[in-house]
Amino acid sequence: MYLHPVVPGFSVRSGRLSLLKHVLEKTYSRLRLFGRHLKRYTEIGDFPDKVMDDSVENPPRPNSCNHFNMYRMLIIWLLAINSLPLVVPESLAAESGTNSNALLTIRSLAVDDKQIDITGKSKANLGPFPANIVFGFGFETNATRRPIRLERKLEGYDTNWNIGGGQMFLVVRFYDRNGSVISKEDFQVQGNSVGWHNSLANSALTHRRETVVAPAGAFRVLVVMSSAGPQATEGIYIISGLSVVSGSPNRPDRKLLQFPADPDHGTDTTTVPGPWVRDGINPSMAKITDLGEAPATKALEILDDDPLGHAEWHVNLDQAPLVTPGETLIVEWNEMYSIGENSSHISAYAKLPAGHYVFHVREMDLLGAPTGVQASLAIVVPPPFWKTAWFWAIVSTLLLLMVTAGLRYILWIKTQREMQALEKQRMVERERLRIARDIHDDLGARVTQISLVSAMAHDSEADANALRGELIKISH
Repeated sequence: MYLHPVVPGFSVRSGRLSLLKHVLEKTYSRLRLFGRHLKRYTEIGDFPDKVMDDSVENPPRPNSCNHFNMYRMLIIWLLAINSLPLVVPESLAAESGTNSNALLTIRSLAVDDKQIDITGKSKANLGPFPANIVFGFGFETNATRRPIRLERKLEGYDTNWNIGGGQMFLVVRFYDRNGSVISKEDFQVQGNSVGWHNSLANSALTHRRETVVAPAGAFRVLVVMSSAGPQATEGIYIISGLSVVSGSPNRPDRKLLQFPADPDHGTDTTTVPGPWVRDGINPSMAKITDLGEAPATKALEILDDDPLGHAEWHVNLDQAPLVTPGETLIVEWNEMYSIGENSSHISAYAKLPAGHYVFHVREMDLLGAPTGVQASLAIVVPPPFWKTAWFWAIVSTLLLLMVTAGLRYILWIKTQREMQALEKQRMVERERLRIARDIHDDLGARVTQISLVSAMAHDSEADANALRGELIKISH
């Protein structure tokens, strides 16, 4: 098999019209020049020696015709065209080929535990009444990087994007005198906070207030900000204005913990404030950030980009505030967050009604903004046959035919009855006509007899007895 050479700056893309277009554009001028030379040769019998020279517009004529040279040049020219590299610029290749940035793909689709082949397809038909629909998706196996956060949505069914089950939390732990945890209260967060707009500058903090009671045996209270939710949780969690106040009714309020402790801490975001320490598998993801301007507010931040690790902010246990059993603590803080995950690469639906859908999956960055990497698959769930237009068209046609046939039958019955009535009437008329004809014939005969008798009565020579006999016949 002959392999066309690869020209630098171009990519080999054979078998497409776009490639031939590029070749033809490169050789068009040479073909025209060769055609002119060949025409000139056939007219005058001479063939130029420099037919391949573009600069020769009127080549010299040799003294004699050389058919061998002509055939040789034709063969060389055909071989040259055949050996031209089928190349296309990278921009044209990108138009005719697959986008190399399509890192995300929908890998599988199953309905009732049966796999549906979607390889190379942009649409799938699930059939009527699909159940247990499962979409599998993820990055291509040859992707140069791992995904950050993935979210999915079945357009036409889901109202919002499903961002997965990633969670972070603020937890209040109570320790006994031996340093053992005896109780805790978790305040989880997931998804996007109210007023989150994919950046710290454009997003607003949300105030939160919770009340906890120190259990029996409690000696210290520890407040922990952590991203140790489900594995592969990724995103950002920010807390500012954190305070823990003892609000027992029999005692005056006392502040047990506050962050930032000093509002005028300065602009240094690298120094760990006060008793707070970074912790977790990857503590470098725990940061200090500034919110707002003039003056900026310090905030605790966890920017988790490690699907296998987590980070924490908390106070050293030996510096944690002391509490007494039964003491009521009021915990207040301001927060904003955008949290997702990248471990769940499955999206399941119990049932889907008939309709047209599009399953989308896309990648988000740590702040919840789309990266532009996405994949889609059109889904068709046809209605059952008794809900389709063609079914009702057939039913309507059959009903129309049945009604028409019924009407025609009724009309036929009516016509038959009318014909029978007419036939009876004709029979009666014929009988009447026969009777009338018989009466007419009988009367005619009698009238004839009367005429004869009358004629005989006028005849004086007639026998009286004979005349009497005739009269008796007429009377009978």
